[in-house]
Amino acid sequence: MQHETEAPLGLRERKKRRTRADLASAAATKFDRDGFEATTVEAVADAVEVSKRTFFRYFDSKEAVAVAPELDLWEAVGDRLAEAEPAGTTVVDLIRRALTEALDLMPADWPERFFLCRRLVAFNRSVRAESLRAADEAQRDLAARLAPRLGTDDNDPVLRLAVETGFAVWRTTARLWVSGRKRGTDRPLPTVLEEVHAAIPAAVALTARP
Repeated sequence: MQHETEAPLGLRERKKRRTRADLASAAATKFDRDGFEATTVEAVADAVEVSKRTFFRYFDSKEAVAVAPELDLWEAVGDRLAEAEPAGTTVVDLIRRALTEALDLMPADWPERFFLCRRLVAFNRSVRAESLRAADEAQRDLAARLAPRLGTDDNDPVLRLAVETGFAVWRTTARLWVSGRKRGTDRPLPTVLEEVHAAIPAAVALTARP
């Protein structure tokens, strides 16, 4: 979905985005039906009627297309954070707001593809590694975006810890949401995100019993 403040996309860019989305959707379907190991890059490309070469214009690997829902989310979070006004707002809350807005921008089929993605992450080592790499890159990108606006640098341990806390909120949210779906409880991700974010003070204050 396009943000309301963005200029209209040209035909070429719309086609590129459509092709990428089609590849990601086809991959999710094939991974779920045939299994990750049994599905080839060629099979995904064929499903969209493009060449293997075209596939690699959009994704570096089969693992990358497997975590496409996460890549799309992190890109949208970065865009939203770039537009956010940080004055008077904590970094953790900025990240929570950016995540909420990014989730709202995801297409209708994104939650289902994200669920399938997390299932692959849970059971496939190479997909898990790609997911961790993407999240780490997103964390470093957000720290770099925020640092100059906060008058610090992206290696500031306070900033790094704040960004890590924001991502911890998201990781907890994703785990609880996936667990709920497995039990038949399909609550909206933004709702779960708000609940986890609200639990931060209690989590920090949690004390072990003697």
